[in-house]
Amino acid sequence: MVSIRDNYFDAADIVVAPGMTVEWVNEGANPHSVVADNGLFYSGLSYSGDSYSVTFDGKDTVTYHCSPEITGSVTVAWEERRVRPKREPAEEEGTFEDLWGASWLSRAQIRLMTGLGSLYRGSGLFFF
Repeated sequence: MVSIRDNYFDAADIVVAPGMTVEWVNEGANPHSVVADNGLFYSGLSYSGDSYSVTFDGKDTVTYHCSPEITGSVTVAWEERRVRPKREPAEEEGTFEDLWGASWLSRAQIRLMTGLGSLYRGSGLFFF
């Protein structure tokens, strides 16, 4: 929900997923409107307590205003987040020190290389 105040939108700039509906509620004492700058929607004049809703599809940013001083935007974007749980090494895997001791490879190099391929533990060779 976006509140229409007498001098601003609260929150003025929002991000929603495609298919979501945004509702503007006039919580000001004066009449207001919500007008898309690209002509996509126009609420007409709303009075205190009135509301107006728009459902957004696709991916884009739509800017809107009530007056030149009262502006806002709705960004429609789908953001996929992939969260990987932290993996603790299995007991038989050991630590970098167990595998390499005081090797010439740094931890960062080992992490980079083991992320790219598999580590052959016995000889210090990397197979990709």
